[in-house]
Order: sequence, then structure tokens, then C-alpha cells
Amino acid sequence: MFFDSTAYVVFLSFVTLLYWRLPFRKQNYLLLAASYVFYGWWDWRFLLLMAGSTLVDFIVARKIASTSNERTRRSLLFFSIILNFAFLGIFKYFNFFLDSTVHLAALLGLKQIPVSLWRILFAGAIGQSGAQAVRCINRRAGKDAGGIANISVIRRSGGVTSTG
Repeated sequence: MFFDSTAYVVFLSFVTLLYWRLPFRKQNYLLLAASYVFYGWWDWRFLLLMAGSTLVDFIVARKIASTSNERTRRSLLFFSIILNFAFLGIFKYFNFFLDSTVHLAALLGLKQIPVSLWRILFAGAIGQSGAQAVRCINRRAGKDAGGIANISVIRRSGGVTSTG
């Protein structure tokens, strides 16, 4: 589903209308489900990766909220941030750096190694990892102690962002 497609306009319209008709807690569930539908529409094989990432961040956020030990909270936060940036680096930028290294080697006259790795450019990696990192940071700051997503901060600030 591309942003300039009819399917996207219909999908966005439906999600937006339903979002404003639901109570706050159910809005979070709707946005989570809509994110999975949107990214699954693009490539269903990434849904397991997204589910794993979501589950890890949900568990980490719950643990951050339940502990008062500042060192433990900080360690959990860094773990979540590092994990999300690792997902981002592997699934979005790995092939870029690999191709650049191969090209540089060819420019230097070194034998070029054929690259036969599967090309993964996960379009939502930035949005997903960034949104999850923000959720964990907000959880550490004591905001949204029980929700799946921290959409209230976005709504109160009037900002528009990717939540999935």
C-alpha cells in the first residue's frame, strides 16, 4: 500500500474515523492493529519481526514502570534503545553499508566480492523503532504507566507522528 494509492486513502480514512469514535484506551489498540495491517500489507513477512519488537518493548516498558531503582530503569531503557537501533541498522542500513564497502573495494582495485544477500529495506523501520524508543523514554519519565502506546503525548502536543 503506497501513500498515493486509493487503498491507502480508504484505509487512512477508515482508521481516522474509527479512531475518533473510540475511547482513549481502545484508540491505542486500534493504532496498534492498524500499524500491523499497514506494514503487513506491504510485506507480511515483517509482521513477526514487528510483533517481537513490540512485545520486547512492551515488557521492558512494564518493567521500567514497576521498578523504582534508577540504575535498573536506565539499564532497561538503554537495552530497549539499543535493540531498536539494532533492528533499524540491520533491516534498513545493512545492505547500504555492504554495497558501499564492496564499491570502495572495487575502486581501490580489490577483487569485488559478489553480494548475494537478500535486499531488505524495511520502510517502516524508522517509524516503528523510533516510536517504540519514545514510548520507553516516556515510560521511564513516568508517563503512561499502563498503556500499549503513548499516543496521549502526541494528542496533547498537537503533533502528528507515525505510531506504528
